[in-house]
Parts: sequence; structure tokens; C-alpha cells
Amino acid sequence: PHGEFNPNIVVAAMDLSKLPGVKTARDHIEFMKSMMKAMGVHPKPDAHKLSLGGIEFWRIDGAQRGQEITYHAYVSTIRRGHALTFQLVAGSTADMDKLDHILKSLNFE
Repeated sequence: PHGEFNPNIVVAAMDLSKLPGVKTARDHIEFMKSMMKAMGVHPKPDAHKLSLGGIEFWRIDGAQRGQEITYHAYVSTIRRGHALTFQLVAGSTADMDKLDHILKSLNFE
């Protein structure tokens, strides 16, 4: 049941020198889209741009169907040669909305 799934946000910083084809946040989201497919997550066809804490990010959403549906999102920006990525995973759209609310409250200094 959805009540047993623990919604979460994982933060990662990827060194882009290891990914020579990735120059922009949109490039990184396209890379993450291919990773989603490899993990059995079905990404939506189009990524979209958004602003978090005054910084431009790109986002791709998807879902993985098994016994239960899990909802996934990757949100990335490029900073100092690294892709800063937030991975959101939830067991329901209501829980994904809560994670989105947390993400939208971010501030950067």
C-alpha cells in the first residue's frame, strides 16, 4: 500500500568531466532520462525548465509500474562543473506534491 512507501528526496552532485557530452542542465536531464529507462522507469516525453531559489533547473518526471506505481522526478542544474540533481521518489501523486512543495522552498546562497 502507498502508506508503506517512504517518499524521499536524494541530492547528488555529479562531476561533469566524467560525462563529456553533458554541458547544460537540459543535457543532464536527457542523460537522466536514459538512466530512468534503464531502471524500468517510464519518463514523460518532455522535460521542462523551472526556477528554484532563483536558479534555473530542468526537470523530467516518470513512473515505474510494478505491484504498485512509484513516481519519479529528476531536477538538475549545472554549477561549477557539476550537475546538482534532486531525485524525488513517491508512492502517490499526493506524496509527490508534498516533495515538490519541499523542493520549491529551497533557497541558495
